[in-house]
Amino acid sequence: MAKAKDAPPISKELLDHLHCHADQLRVRVGAGNEESVDAFEIAKSFDARIEYFDGLDAKDISGASIVENGILKIALNRNQTPERMNVTLLEEICHYYYRHQPEKLDAQGRQQFNAKNEQEAKQTAAAILLPAVVVAKTVFQRNSIEDVASAYGASVELFMMRVKVLGLWDLFKSEVAA
Repeated sequence: MAKAKDAPPISKELLDHLHCHADQLRVRVGAGNEESVDAFEIAKSFDARIEYFDGLDAKDISGASIVENGILKIALNRNQTPERMNVTLLEEICHYYYRHQPEKLDAQGRQQFNAKNEQEAKQTAAAILLPAVVVAKTVFQRNSIEDVASAYGASVELFMMRVKVLGLWDLFKSEVAA
């Protein structure tokens, strides 16, 4: 999957769009707005076929997807943490859900999406795993981000990204310093 470069800033309208679609995808598996979700259950709700590969550094490629004969096929790199695998799987599902079309193939034959599509897929995946209300409560209540991230199948890095995207960074920094 390509890295998102030159993605547009996340406006309130874009954030509302991302959260609306994340909520719709969470509802597919019966998750409430504060419940953790299983990324593989969401994949199952799309009848996605999942395969695994290894031998490649997960920093170079964590996953990829194609649609063949109307079936979503997702390949996941075994050489990544379970938390990274969750978000990778959800990112690939989001590309399918949004009907993103690849712009080109890279030298290794992987599909490349534009920065806007990469951002939409990544931020929606993050919002599925870590709903805004959960992130906000964690910051306001000074709960352990490590514990919350772990309980939601996400990495601390993804949690921190959500804190920043939700505009809670200054509050988070002041809470940590207190």
